[in-house]
Amino acid sequence: MPERWVGTHMERRRAATSRRINGRRSRQERSYVPEVLVALLMATVILSLLMLTVVLPALDKFAADNARQQFITSPSAPESSPQ
Repeated sequence: MPERWVGTHMERRRAATSRRINGRRSRQERSYVPEVLVALLMATVILSLLMLTVVLPALDKFAADNARQQFITSPSAPESSPQ
């Protein structure tokens, strides 16, 4: 182990404090909140695109088929009946 890494507890604390003050942080000190927020945003966008491209057209086709079947099996519409 290199000598510069060997030190007392207080020296390591002092080095960590100066790194924080200067904006450099070790991997353990970093916050992962931005990465989590980006991942959630990406998941939301992907799920939204999936809904728009796959789920909604499938539901629309199902609703159209269902309406067509009800129209075929229902009695004639009132506007087509003679008055």
